[in-house]
Amino acid sequence: MRAMLPELRAIRRSNPSVLIELCRLWCILLYVDARLGLLPARWNRRFLFRRGSEAAATPGPAILAKLARIAALLRLATRYRLRSGSPCLCLALALKARIYPLGLRASVVYGARKRSDISRGIDAHAWLELGTAKIDPGGDLKSLRAFTTFR
Repeated sequence: MRAMLPELRAIRRSNPSVLIELCRLWCILLYVDARLGLLPARWNRRFLFRRGSEAAATPGPAILAKLARIAALLRLATRYRLRSGSPCLCLALALKARIYPLGLRASVVYGARKRSDISRGIDAHAWLELGTAKIDPGGDLKSLRAFTTFR
Protein backbone atom coordinates (compact mmCIF):
# COMPACT_ATOMS: atom_id res chain seq x y z
CA MET A 1 0.00 0.00 0.00
CA ARG A 2 2.87 2.40 0.65
CA ALA A 3 4.11 2.12 -2.92
CA MET A 4 0.81 3.36 -4.36
CA LEU A 5 0.90 6.02 -6.99
CA PRO A 6 -0.36 9.48 -6.00
CA GLU A 7 -3.36 9.08 -8.33
CA LEU A 8 -4.53 6.01 -6.44
CA ARG A 9 -4.07 7.73 -3.11
CA ALA A 10 -6.25 10.58 -4.32
CA ILE A 11 -8.86 8.13 -5.64
CA ARG A 12 -8.84 6.20 -2.37
CA ARG A 13 -9.64 9.40 -0.48
CA SER A 14 -12.35 10.48 -2.90
CA ASN A 15 -15.71 9.00 -3.75
CA PRO A 16 -15.79 5.17 -3.53
CA SER A 17 -17.67 5.01 -6.83
CA VAL A 18 -14.51 6.18 -8.61
CA LEU A 19 -12.53 3.29 -7.13
CA ILE A 20 -15.30 0.86 -8.09
CA GLU A 21 -15.25 2.22 -11.65
CA LEU A 22 -11.47 1.84 -11.79
CA CYS A 23 -11.75 -1.80 -10.65
CA ARG A 24 -14.50 -2.43 -13.19
CA LEU A 25 -12.35 -1.01 -15.99
CA TRP A 26 -9.35 -3.06 -14.89
CA CYS A 27 -11.44 -6.25 -15.00
CA ILE A 28 -12.77 -5.41 -18.47
CA LEU A 29 -9.22 -4.69 -19.63
CA LEU A 30 -8.07 -8.01 -18.16
CA TYR A 31 -10.82 -9.81 -20.10
CA VAL A 32 -9.94 -8.06 -23.38
CA ASP A 33 -6.23 -8.75 -22.91
CA ALA A 34 -6.86 -12.40 -22.11
CA ARG A 35 -9.20 -12.84 -25.05
CA LEU A 36 -6.89 -11.20 -27.57
CA GLY A 37 -3.73 -12.75 -26.16
CA LEU A 38 -4.81 -16.32 -25.48
CA LEU A 39 -7.46 -17.21 -28.04
CA PRO A 40 -6.65 -17.90 -31.68
CA ALA A 41 -7.44 -15.15 -34.17
CA ARG A 42 -10.27 -17.08 -35.78
CA TRP A 43 -12.12 -17.19 -32.44
CA ASN A 44 -11.80 -13.41 -32.07
CA ARG A 45 -13.17 -12.44 -35.49
CA ARG A 46 -16.67 -11.70 -34.19
CA PHE A 47 -15.25 -9.89 -31.18
CA LEU A 48 -13.04 -7.64 -33.30
CA PHE A 49 -15.13 -7.17 -36.40
CA ARG A 50 -18.68 -7.12 -35.08
CA ARG A 51 -21.04 -5.32 -37.40
CA GLY A 52 -24.32 -3.96 -36.19
CA SER A 53 -26.83 -1.22 -36.66
CA GLU A 54 -25.89 2.36 -37.40
CA ALA A 55 -24.41 4.37 -34.56
CA ALA A 56 -26.62 6.80 -32.69
CA ALA A 57 -26.53 10.56 -33.00
CA THR A 58 -23.78 12.56 -31.33
CA PRO A 59 -24.23 12.52 -27.55
CA GLY A 60 -24.66 15.67 -25.51
CA PRO A 61 -21.94 17.41 -23.51
CA ALA A 62 -22.85 15.63 -20.26
CA ILE A 63 -22.39 12.20 -21.86
CA LEU A 64 -19.14 13.30 -23.50
CA ALA A 65 -17.83 14.53 -20.13
CA LYS A 66 -18.68 11.17 -18.56
CA LEU A 67 -16.93 9.36 -21.41
CA ALA A 68 -13.85 11.53 -20.94
CA ARG A 69 -13.81 10.65 -17.23
CA ILE A 70 -14.16 6.93 -18.01
CA ALA A 71 -11.38 7.17 -20.62
CA ALA A 72 -9.09 8.88 -18.07
CA LEU A 73 -9.75 6.11 -15.55
CA LEU A 74 -9.10 3.53 -18.26
CA ARG A 75 -5.69 5.10 -18.94
CA LEU A 76 -5.00 4.84 -15.20
CA ALA A 77 -6.09 1.19 -15.19
CA THR A 78 -3.62 0.40 -18.00
CA ARG A 79 -0.75 1.09 -15.60
CA TYR A 80 -1.76 -2.04 -13.69
CA ARG A 81 -2.21 -4.39 -16.64
CA LEU A 82 -0.68 -7.83 -16.57
CA ARG A 83 0.63 -7.37 -20.12
CA SER A 84 3.10 -4.62 -20.91
CA GLY A 85 2.31 -1.70 -23.18
CA SER A 86 -1.05 -0.18 -23.91
CA PRO A 87 -2.25 -1.17 -27.36
CA CYS A 88 -4.95 1.12 -28.62
CA LEU A 89 -7.11 -1.79 -29.80
CA CYS A 90 -7.39 -3.20 -26.26
CA LEU A 91 -8.25 0.23 -24.89
CA ALA A 92 -10.88 0.88 -27.56
CA LEU A 93 -12.51 -2.53 -27.06
CA ALA A 94 -12.48 -2.15 -23.27
CA LEU A 95 -14.08 1.29 -23.48
CA LYS A 96 -16.69 0.00 -25.91
CA ALA A 97 -17.51 -2.86 -23.54
CA ARG A 98 -17.80 -0.42 -20.62
CA ILE A 99 -20.16 2.04 -22.32
CA TYR A 100 -22.37 -0.64 -23.90
CA PRO A 101 -24.42 -1.14 -20.66
CA LEU A 102 -24.98 2.62 -20.56
CA GLY A 103 -26.96 2.33 -23.79
CA LEU A 104 -24.24 3.90 -25.94
CA ARG A 105 -23.44 2.04 -29.15
CA ALA A 106 -19.98 3.09 -30.28
CA SER A 107 -18.11 1.94 -33.36
CA VAL A 108 -14.51 0.76 -33.32
CA VAL A 109 -12.61 2.55 -36.07
CA TYR A 110 -9.30 1.37 -37.45
CA GLY A 111 -7.14 4.02 -39.08
CA ALA A 112 -3.66 4.53 -40.45
CA ARG A 113 -1.20 7.20 -41.52
CA LYS A 114 2.18 7.28 -43.19
CA ARG A 115 5.11 7.42 -40.85
CA SER A 116 6.67 10.83 -40.56
CA ASP A 117 10.20 9.63 -39.93
CA ILE A 118 12.71 8.50 -42.53
CA SER A 119 11.68 4.83 -42.37
CA ARG A 120 8.91 3.77 -44.66
CA GLY A 121 5.72 2.26 -43.41
CA ILE A 122 2.48 3.13 -41.69
CA ASP A 123 1.24 3.64 -38.17
CA ALA A 124 -2.08 2.02 -37.32
CA HIS A 125 -4.45 3.07 -34.55
CA ALA A 126 -7.90 2.16 -33.19
CA TRP A 127 -10.44 4.47 -31.55
CA LEU A 128 -14.18 4.77 -30.93
CA GLU A 129 -16.74 6.89 -32.70
CA LEU A 130 -20.07 7.71 -31.15
CA GLY A 131 -22.07 9.56 -33.76
CA THR A 132 -19.67 12.26 -34.93
CA ALA A 133 -17.72 12.35 -31.66
CA LYS A 134 -14.34 10.63 -31.69
CA ILE A 135 -13.26 9.05 -28.41
CA ASP A 136 -9.63 8.04 -28.20
CA PRO A 137 -8.86 6.37 -24.88
CA GLY A 138 -5.11 6.45 -25.24
CA GLY A 139 -3.65 8.01 -28.32
CA ASP A 140 -3.41 10.79 -30.82
CA LEU A 141 -5.90 11.15 -33.64
CA LYS A 142 -4.08 13.87 -35.54
CA SER A 143 -3.43 13.07 -39.20
CA LEU A 144 -5.05 9.64 -39.01
CA ARG A 145 -7.45 8.54 -41.71
CA ALA A 146 -10.04 5.91 -40.95
CA PHE A 147 -9.99 2.99 -43.34
CA THR A 148 -12.72 0.83 -41.80
CA THR A 149 -15.40 1.02 -39.11
CA PHE A 150 -16.95 -1.83 -37.15
CA ARG A 151 -20.01 -1.39 -34.95
